[in-house]
Amino acid sequence: MALSIAKAKDKARNFEVKNQTDKAIAFVERHAQQRWFLWVHYYDPHYAYEPHAGIPSFGVDRQALYDGEIRFTDQQIGRLVDDLRRVIRAVRPHLIQAGPIQRSAFLVALSGFHPLVSMSWGYDLLHDAQRNPFWGWATRYTLRRSDALIGDCDTIRRLAIAYGMPKDRIVTFPWG
Repeated sequence: MALSIAKAKDKARNFEVKNQTDKAIAFVERHAQQRWFLWVHYYDPHYAYEPHAGIPSFGVDRQALYDGEIRFTDQQIGRLVDDLRRVIRAVRPHLIQAGPIQRSAFLVALSGFHPLVSMSWGYDLLHDAQRNPFWGWATRYTLRRSDALIGDCDTIRRLAIAYGMPKDRIVTFPWG
């Protein structure tokens, strides 16, 4: 039993926020001159909140530990965005098309790159934008920094406008 628990802890460490960010940065560096897709999922903010070295303590109750976990995760996302900026400068793409709005497009918007063509996957504006105040803010931030938006229906168009996307920069392309 102790061996199984030790193996589970080692496996969990492999998915910690810092390790995931290190892997993502290494992937971006290896594939900088190619087309690629990167999906990074941070598990740490979901359970087993732990204090991290270099992150100030917010206390010892569950909410305080969660706040520390979020602060640490934010720090790691910052590392990833910094590396993304470096790769964008090195590759010098003509444009970046990214979506969903609060995920890939948000990271590109944070990098400051233009032109950014954001693409709604539908659920990002129909559901995720209303998930909580942060997701609403990320939606507005991204759309206001997008040079164009691609969506598949008038509902997405109306929602994008409501979140700050200028209507003359929206392309409705019904597919599927």
